[in-house]
Amino acid sequence: MSRLRNIFAAGFRVLKSSNRLLFVATLLFIFPLLFLYVTNTFIETAEKNIETAEKRRVAVLHDAMTVLLKSYETNPELMREFLSVQKREMPDVPEIRIVKNTSEGYKVLESYHDEKEGSYESVVDMYALAQPESNSSLIFTFITGEARTWQALRAVRVQNETFYILSEHSFATVDSVMAARVQQAYIALTAIFVFLIALAYWFGRQIDWHKRHDVLVEKMKERDLFTNMIAHEFRTPLTAIRGYSSFLGESQALSEKEQTFVAAVQQSTERLLALINDFLEVARIQSGKLALEKSLVDIQPTIIAVVDALQPIAQEKKLSLTFHKLAVPVSLTTDTKRLYQILQNLISNSLKYTKEGSVEIALDITPRIISIRIKDTGMGISAEDTQKLFAPFARVGGVESTKITGTGLGMWITKQMVEALNGTIVVESIKEVGTHVIVSFRR
Repeated sequence: MSRLRNIFAAGFRVLKSSNRLLFVATLLFIFPLLFLYVTNTFIETAEKNIETAEKRRVAVLHDAMTVLLKSYETNPELMREFLSVQKREMPDVPEIRIVKNTSEGYKVLESYHDEKEGSYESVVDMYALAQPESNSSLIFTFITGEARTWQALRAVRVQNETFYILSEHSFATVDSVMAARVQQAYIALTAIFVFLIALAYWFGRQIDWHKRHDVLVEKMKERDLFTNMIAHEFRTPLTAIRGYSSFLGESQALSEKEQTFVAAVQQSTERLLALINDFLEVARIQSGKLALEKSLVDIQPTIIAVVDALQPIAQEKKLSLTFHKLAVPVSLTTDTKRLYQILQNLISNSLKYTKEGSVEIALDITPRIISIRIKDTGMGISAEDTQKLFAPFARVGGVESTKITGTGLGMWITKQMVEALNGTIVVESIKEVGTHVIVSFRR
């Protein structure tokens, strides 16, 4: 007993410590028990109301017959006509008898069954219980088969003679209807209980998923912290390596072969730094820590700055890199730093994948939309590759692009930044013809 009490106490403490578990327990136990109590209360009330109504009905029937008995000796036809109507209109009253107390016994004067008229009652104990002075009906309850039956008896004194009114009332129909209603109520209770169990199970799973979500969020935070730490730790020595390799590259004391080694080190260092920077951007975006500082600016100076910064690459590849500047300012509320990064990624990509020809930047202005279109005459992208262009780590372009370095994160990062600035990015491309990248912003 003590162990059982301890188990219940421990369970109560667990429930008390968690509102969700308490809610589940309430759903599973208190609601069904409350519904069961209410249902039973309704059933009991209904049965009492039926009994009260039936007793009033018996009283009304016997009162009417009492009035008719006062003129029975002189006009029995009134009583017979009354019984005929009752027999036809009250199927749940299978028998009504008028019995007179005579010196020979209790004689049946009137009955629904003609063969009983003129006979004497063999069971007379209940007649002795009825007293004319009470002016009320006695009710005896019997079970006939599976149906309840009342026998209602009233004694009536007429001119110093005692008459008895006996009526039988069957509850077979009423009880069958009540039984059906009770069955429906319990079926509904069962359905509700099953629903509550399913709801509690779902809610329990939600609690479990919530815990897993919290654990996952914590792990993601730890992962982001670890990624940022590793990236920063990697970037510090790589920056030093880039500085020293640049210093060595400017040295005149190295041979041509040694200069080649230094150039390879510089190239590898730049690739590692680009990779780490991309990973840091991905971590900021995924953790929702991408900082934005928006202001209303003319975006054309930003485009010109990007074009000027990438012009050496275009000249090295003998490509034409041009921007068609408009005569009027093009104002947009945006983050200049992020816009610069977006354009740098897109234009450098165009230069990277264009062997000959040109890369052009143009502005399309409408009252509501500002679009920056970057057009190149590069290798183009197939329709299949266009669909996966913005997926992380996706590399497109087939065999020809295998010699081109990159992390495969640039376009994904660019798309995330464009969307962070409430913009859209669309790619239109034809294989071996060229590509148009359109970045649009609402004004």
